[in-house]
Amino acid sequence: MNIMITCGLGYIGSHTVIKSAQKGNKVFIIDNLKNSNISNLTKIKRLTKKNVFFYNIDILNFKKIKKILIKKKIDIVLHLAALKDPNESYLKEHDYFKTNVLGSNSVLQAVIEAGVNKFIFASSASVYGNAKKMPISESFKLQFNNSPYAQSKILVENYLRDISKIHKKLNICILRYFNPAGAYPSGCIGELSNKNSKNIFPMIAKSVKKKKKFYIYKSLDKKTDGSGQRDFVHIMDVADANYKLLKNFHKIKGLEIFNIGSGKSTSVNGVVKIIKLYLNKSFKISYAQKRKGDVDINYSNINKFKKKFNWKPKKNIYDICTSFLKWEKINF
Repeated sequence: MNIMITCGLGYIGSHTVIKSAQKGNKVFIIDNLKNSNISNLTKIKRLTKKNVFFYNIDILNFKKIKKILIKKKIDIVLHLAALKDPNESYLKEHDYFKTNVLGSNSVLQAVIEAGVNKFIFASSASVYGNAKKMPISESFKLQFNNSPYAQSKILVENYLRDISKIHKKLNICILRYFNPAGAYPSGCIGELSNKNSKNIFPMIAKSVKKKKKFYIYKSLDKKTDGSGQRDFVHIMDVADANYKLLKNFHKIKGLEIFNIGSGKSTSVNGVVKIIKLYLNKSFKISYAQKRKGDVDINYSNINKFKKKFNWKPKKNIYDICTSFLKWEKINF
């Protein structure tokens, strides 16, 4: 199978590329290195011992993507490339619309014109907003009055629904990822973080390494322990789910949507306790007011994907924390 993965050197992409290449597939990576690092390519090739093909191309470059799709006889496209920080999206709405919406349209049009009829779009649990009931199923109403990041995902999802009605031969799958976390078991590949990263695990790493306070954003919901509850799913389980779909895409007819998560919730306080347990030492924490766009409780119902693709998460929050510590090279 010839697979194209956009942002294939990114967090989800790199782990999925490894899984796919190890199974004997040819993987063609499209990445402009904005949210990734070229060093991942060397690591991927070392781990897979297979040919992985890399193209330093922006997803807005429709002509080049189309050319690769045709020349390399691509069978299926997994579109992961996106700007993904909800908080940053309030400050850079135009950038998020350009990359996430126009970029997705560029890739999709290349797919259609190249005659590829299998397309997977990486969406996000953020589209559900602050859902009132848990766990969250795919049938839940989407909340457009959310971050510009979430809005960009909803806009693309709606566009894909329209496209699927026009192009009958094109089969589309939308994956709504919850909170991928952790790293490759050896700790050689993980989540890259920049200085402004607001994701929980990179923020913990900064606090431990630089001996600074880790801020926990408050939850006022009485069902919580005072911190937000999230559906953390191990990145290796995400890669496994992606590959299950790639391998069995013949099961997708028209347009279908699936949640990808662990199906369980863990509080931020709970994560901090586990990290402290493994480190056998404390680090400073402080509570801050909830940020704009933050939700109190968020976890998935993953039964639909489990049943259709015979998949289930194999790792737990402890596996996530230990692999994260290996990746960040924090002794424990």
